[in-house]
Amino acid sequence: KIKIGFKDIHENNLFYTLDTINNNSYRFYDWKVYLANIDSTKNRLQFYYQERYDWFKNQLFLKKATNAKSPGLKINLIKNKKLKLNYNLAYRSLSIIDSTISSITPENSLTSRLNYQFRLLNGGIYTNSFIELGSGLELEKEFIYLEVASGQGVYTWNDYNNNQVKELNEFEIAIFADQANYIKVFTPNNNYIKVYNFQLNQNINFDPKRIFSQEKLIGRLLKYFYNQTAVSTQKKTNNLDFKILINPLVDNDNPIIQQMSNNLRNSIFFNRSSSKYSVEYVTQLFANKNLL
Repeated sequence: KIKIGFKDIHENNLFYTLDTINNNSYRFYDWKVYLANIDSTKNRLQFYYQERYDWFKNQLFLKKATNAKSPGLKINLIKNKKLKLNYNLAYRSLSIIDSTISSITPENSLTSRLNYQFRLLNGGIYTNSFIELGSGLELEKEFIYLEVASGQGVYTWNDYNNNQVKELNEFEIAIFADQANYIKVFTPNNNYIKVYNFQLNQNINFDPKRIFSQEKLIGRLLKYFYNQTAVSTQKKTNNLDFKILINPLVDNDNPIIQQMSNNLRNSIFFNRSSSKYSVEYVTQLFANKNLL
């Protein structure tokens, strides 16, 4: 009743300039061992452990540089005709074997991913959802202000404390064009910060003709209508606060939000399946934020 499995992938890619290996060369070895139930017609459960090794160029040869370990589990609910669910939980620990050939920062990350489909009322209501929650490391954003020709920039400098030092909090968007003497420029940064990310994609379809009887007046009226709704939200924060992280309606000015993108699209169709004519009314809403 239990299947024990093993998978591995090995790639060795060598690119030469004359007789010397160039920087595009790389090699990796990825292996995975797992335990799963053997009957594919029933709901599926799998526990796995996975490791990956990467080699990068070190002078004339490829040398082992990093190692990633990833235990996790997968759940697939497929037996119920009305509900199908896939869930994946994975923990990843990255370690550096040779820091002289890899500038990657060692990190621990966690990813939780859920995808489900649900049918209700003879398929009149159908929903498809994708939810992902995880954590990891990202490069810290840093920037400076550079002076440009008068009127060719975006920002102006106001020395509020009269110390003749151009501090970051003293630059503002210029009100008048002749004062716009500075631009904002991002600078390289090797510092990593912890971030938490959340993603939700939700689709809901409503088909009244599958719900209401065609013999009744309401059924004959609503059979010409069809509605599709799609909601998408992505968010990154630098603190773990579930109320802010998973709520797409949270205040945009919250300081812990690093990045946010909310999209809503709703389409109402009339006479959608007709080959002669149909009408579609679309509503779209967008809200985006990036910490610069």
